[in-house]
Amino acid sequence: MSKIVLTGATGYIGHKLLLHLLQECSEDILVPVRASSREELERRYQKLMVPVAPHFRSRVIPLNTDLEGLNQALDSYREDITTIIHNAAKTAFNIDEITANSVNRDASLRFLEFASELPHLINFTYVSTLYASGMNAGPIHEDFISLPSFANHYERSKWEVEEALRTRFFHIPWRIARVATVISDDVSGTVVQHNAIHNTLKLFYYGLISLLPGKAETPIHLVDGEFTAASLTAVVNKGLPHKIYHVCYDQTASISLGRFIDVAFEEFNKDETFKARRLLKPLFTDEKSFDTLVMNMKGFGGSVLNQGLASISPFGRQLFIAKEVHNEALQGLLVNYQTPPMEEIVRKTCQYLAQTRFAKSSGGHS
Repeated sequence: MSKIVLTGATGYIGHKLLLHLLQECSEDILVPVRASSREELERRYQKLMVPVAPHFRSRVIPLNTDLEGLNQALDSYREDITTIIHNAAKTAFNIDEITANSVNRDASLRFLEFASELPHLINFTYVSTLYASGMNAGPIHEDFISLPSFANHYERSKWEVEEALRTRFFHIPWRIARVATVISDDVSGTVVQHNAIHNTLKLFYYGLISLLPGKAETPIHLVDGEFTAASLTAVVNKGLPHKIYHVCYDQTASISLGRFIDVAFEEFNKDETFKARRLLKPLFTDEKSFDTLVMNMKGFGGSVLNQGLASISPFGRQLFIAKEVHNEALQGLLVNYQTPPMEEIVRKTCQYLAQTRFAKSSGGHS
């Protein structure tokens, strides 16, 4: 029986994607799960299965392995594997160079070597990032990008795998899905997993930052988790080989950095605790001044401040870059595609974060 391999299923997007695949595909799904013992594997598997309908659970086959041992763990299934969705990665913008190289790039290249030898593979979907486009400004099309410069090692490592698909592994029936930054779980504004966006908002809420790199007019591109999972499923099921798809909304759904901050403060000021602090919005500054602030604060701030600054700093250069993102290829896969009111999603997200004091929802996975 043909099988799907889904890496990163224990992560946020991977778990949502697993639920969609079980609904829309009939194959069994091989899920790598890193565990130090059989007992831990069972615990992590049971956690993964909590939202899965009972009649689907037998189709999820856990494999106790990390990316390093993935090829060996899958070797006995090589005759059955028809689809691979490579979603596993270290996605933090502040990832160090060694980890970016070993986990995001080198492990992916080894996995592609394995995939290239599979006799019945018809689909290798690589989950990348919109920021594999690097520091490029202007139109960002669903196509390869030649030698961009990068704001951080995360972006670079994802681009290098894309480049390997274009050159070394063009014979594989791949497709690439570049995902934008997730702001909420769905259009309700619920937040399940925090990323650089939420860490930045947390600094605003607690009045821990007075300067922010970037320009007020820079558009930022955000998506919700449900749209992301549904779009990735469409890329897997309907996408064409050797095509790139931007898993994001079209440019009309972007929100400027300045307006994003305005909306955040409008919503935070509805919270009496925040309002009593009489906090001012941070001022925009150049990258060098912000880096100086980060250096001066190291060792002096608390965990919230240090975590927030660590998230913003490696991504700050992107906040000066005006990208015009295109998603026509993705729109062609989606039925009844609609551009959402992004300002409203941002507003609801900020309401949720203030109400919960930035506590994470119980729906997260790791």
